[in-house]
Amino acid sequence: MTEPLSMAAEDYLVTIYNLEKSKKVARSKDIVEMQKVAKSTVTAALKFLASKKLINYQPYEHITLTEEGMNRAKQLCLRKAAIRDFLTNFMQLSPIQADTTADAMEHCMEPAVLRRFVCFMTFFKDKWQSQSGPINEFKEFISSEKHARDCGKCLARYASTLDL
Repeated sequence: MTEPLSMAAEDYLVTIYNLEKSKKVARSKDIVEMQKVAKSTVTAALKFLASKKLINYQPYEHITLTEEGMNRAKQLCLRKAAIRDFLTNFMQLSPIQADTTADAMEHCMEPAVLRRFVCFMTFFKDKWQSQSGPINEFKEFISSEKHARDCGKCLARYASTLDL
């Protein structure tokens, strides 16, 4: 089992992954710019990730992911993409709102939950793209004038079914 990382460490790993994809290697100054933090904060994070053998790091050198770091970063990206996809396509949130919410939700999703979540998404993917079925009915439901995309009434109705 892999050791859990803090939210910040996960974010640095994904930032390095994205820099490697776009520039082949990451540089400390690029990470500082992307994370909008002090250089000393980035240096501490890089030392931590290197101690976990997730990155190859030496001061003043390019930074690259190890194989384990690459695997972890891809898992993190998949987790966020699955949540964003769900929020955009199922919940009909705007891409900006879905992205912001996925940023907050992604850090608490355990691997077993992610697998079940992706299984759910795979099962319904074809159904939400069709013109009939529960997903299309939901799209119509939340866009109707009666609900005006607020869902406050839905929350109250749901709360009344709970024994709180």
